Amino acid sequence: MAIRKISIGILVVLAIAGLLAGVWWFILGGNKLSSTTPKPDDSTTTTDNATAPPADPTKHDYFEVSTAKQMIIYNQQAVELANIARHGEADADMKKLTDEVIATHGKAAEQYAKWLNEWNESYLSLSDFPREDGHDAYPTNPGMPKVMELDKLTTMTAAEKEKEFLRLLLQLHEGALEYIDMRSGQIQYGEMKSYAANDKAHYERKIQSIKNLQTTKGFN
Repeated sequence: MAIRKISIGILVVLAIAGLLAGVWWFILGGNKLSSTTPKPDDSTTTTDNATAPPADPTKHDYFEVSTAKQMIIYNQQAVELANIARHGEADADMKKLTDEVIATHGKAAEQYAKWLNEWNESYLSLSDFPREDGHDAYPTNPGMPKVMELDKLTTMTAAEKEKEFLRLLLQLHEGALEYIDMRSGQIQYGEMKSYAANDKAHYERKIQSIKNLQTTKGFN
């Protein structure tokens, strides 16, 4: 009987010891697990502001097509202005400027048209619009002169024409520069993106050049 009681006592002690060991292991293991589990931080958390994949420079979409169509009109308008201004008794500075405008902007209009043709996109030239002011008539992009301003330019004396030409050309260049600035971040087509960057630099130079010429001639 005494041996039996001792055996039962030993079993009870072992059971209690096992229970305590299990509780102790759980506490230690839980703390270790919580201390080694990585916490999310800003460097690994994905957000809605994640960087978008880079644009494909071989592709074009709405922005390239729209830009080409608008820049054709801007460049053709510059050529028309120069053609009007060169008729009459223009001085050497004016002849040089109008020749440069016709050559540079004529080539630019052809380049934008070339891209549209390659993409099988239709477009309108300046001559396709009704030569009148009003709704659905002559283009009214920022900086573009009205038809009545162009018609008035043809009736001016050489001195008047020179002053008005510089004013209208400056206004046109500023409008084109504003448009290029707006589109520069939207264009992904590599060739056009590079061309537009050069175009922007060109307009910035010519705007300053025209202002300098206006000052030299006392037109300010």
